[in-house]
Amino acid sequence: MKEKVKEKELTWATVNTDDPEDMERFRRQDAKRAGQRIRKAVKELQGLNIIDEGGELIDKELPADMQPGSKCDL
Repeated sequence: MKEKVKEKELTWATVNTDDPEDMERFRRQDAKRAGQRIRKAVKELQGLNIIDEGGELIDKELPADMQPGSKCDL
């Protein structure tokens, strides 16, 4: 059985933008990192009770200073 070789992590500083294979590997790695950041953000928002498991806002009520007719001028 062939052992999977770990790819080196590419960044904008290390990727050869003239090499299509390097760019494809960079895009795959970047998409994976983006997915990880999204999953982390979702967990944080769920932990703060801002969104539920379906990604829907838990409290849709606007704070008093954002309500229509508020005297807040920011």
